[in-house]
Amino acid sequence: MPVTRRELREAEARARRRSVPAAAAGVLPPALRLLASRLWLSASDLAPTSRDLAVSLRSAALRTVSQALTSDRLAVPRVAVPAAVTSSLRAATTATVPASVRTVAAMTLTAALLGGGVAEVVNDGHVARQVAAQAAASRAAVAAAEDAALVENATLARATRTQAARLQGKAVSYAAVKRTEALAVARAVVAEAEAVAATAGPAAGPEALTPLDQARATLTAMIEAAPDPVVQAAALASPAQGAPTTPTDAVPATSPSAVPTVDLASEPVTALAPGSSTLEARADRPAARSQRAVSGEFTPPPAAGTTTGPTTPAASTAEQPAGTVPAVAEVPVVTSEQLAIQLTELDLGTSAQIVGAAQLVADLSAQVQATAEANLAAAAAAAEARAAAEAAASAAAQSQSRKASLATKAPNGQIPVELLCGVSFQRNVQLRCDAAQALEALNTAYRAAFGSSLQITSTYRSLDQQVAVKSLKGGLASQPGRSNHGRGLAVDFGNFGGVGQFTNPSYRWMKENGPAFGWYHPPYMGPGGTGPLEPWHFEFGKL
Repeated sequence: MPVTRRELREAEARARRRSVPAAAAGVLPPALRLLASRLWLSASDLAPTSRDLAVSLRSAALRTVSQALTSDRLAVPRVAVPAAVTSSLRAATTATVPASVRTVAAMTLTAALLGGGVAEVVNDGHVARQVAAQAAASRAAVAAAEDAALVENATLARATRTQAARLQGKAVSYAAVKRTEALAVARAVVAEAEAVAATAGPAAGPEALTPLDQARATLTAMIEAAPDPVVQAAALASPAQGAPTTPTDAVPATSPSAVPTVDLASEPVTALAPGSSTLEARADRPAARSQRAVSGEFTPPPAAGTTTGPTTPAASTAEQPAGTVPAVAEVPVVTSEQLAIQLTELDLGTSAQIVGAAQLVADLSAQVQATAEANLAAAAAAAEARAAAEAAASAAAQSQSRKASLATKAPNGQIPVELLCGVSFQRNVQLRCDAAQALEALNTAYRAAFGSSLQITSTYRSLDQQVAVKSLKGGLASQPGRSNHGRGLAVDFGNFGGVGQFTNPSYRWMKENGPAFGWYHPPYMGPGGTGPLEPWHFEFGKL
């Protein structure tokens, strides 16, 4: 079981009470032995009080230690001697002994007590100084640990912010690449759309060109509204007067531009004063430094042997490896807020919308181009068809003219069949070719007026057919060889009315419109004519 210091002192005091009177009995004279015995007994009676005095001395020593923790100066306290000690000493020294002996004994005992008290105080003061020194060393160690923790926290905070800035810079770079690509594609598409509108627009027509013009206007507005990374880079490359700049490190010759540096705010920490041992002077510093470390504003002091400030170009480029570009003089500092603004302005969604709008314009340009090509092809085909038709018509006209000339020279009723022409709206029609062509045009107008084609009952008659008709109709038929039917220039229509009936609508319309196409009703066959009065008989050309 451990023994306390107090118990050890009490044991030493008991041993002295038992041994000191016996030793004093063999040395002191009788009178002094009597005084010593009384004084010793008084000292024995004073043992509890002495212990109280020792406790007071220890309390004073503890106060001295506490004072050492808060001040650089050490003051030895004054210890008040208890009244019981004073009265006991006074009673012992006033016993019935010679005055000289009493005086010597009192002085001896007083000196012993005071010497022991002073030794105890000196010993406790030495202990207090040791404790104060240990406390100062502990404070220094705690301060050093705090500084180390703050340095580590600040370094970690700066590293975190730097990494975040690098990632943000990479995001800005990626967004800038996408925006640059989107704007390049959009501008190229707009230029192509303008060329298509200028060249193919007239052939494509308004219906195909209007959607392209609208989409092109929308894309142009998006290009003008979207921030251009090239413009932003030019703005950053020309900082305002007084703007902070920082040197950049060398980058590989084939690598893209370095990520812009970030301006991280920092505040140096005040160094501790040498030999400082007070707590009050630094009571508020850990919390403030911790707050700066959390916010990333704490900057550790430079390591021993390092220098601060800008380095010279020669020092920065002396040991550069091959394949790197020497560091440029200065580049503008780009803050995190500027990077965030750039990232917002270079939004990937906006770039995607620009690309989508450009794709729409490209599709519409292709449609306009295809429509124009199709229209041009159709126009070319139509022109070719018209040319072919015209050529065919010209050839047919020449053929018909030739046939008509030959048919005119042939005797009545003896025109070769191959020199005669038919019509498209009825079979078995044979007329001189120029008369057949005029009848085609006349039938088109008649069909427009009545909704049906003309009905033809008789056209060209050979000489034998004229003989047969004459024998059948008698006076209603011309002499064979003199009828216009034998020349391929006469037509008999059906549903035009009977002999002498000139009220039929078809007859009236033909009488009025036929001459415009070269077909006439012979006057001698009309109302008041010499006859025969045939409303159905019409002849081609002026006879």
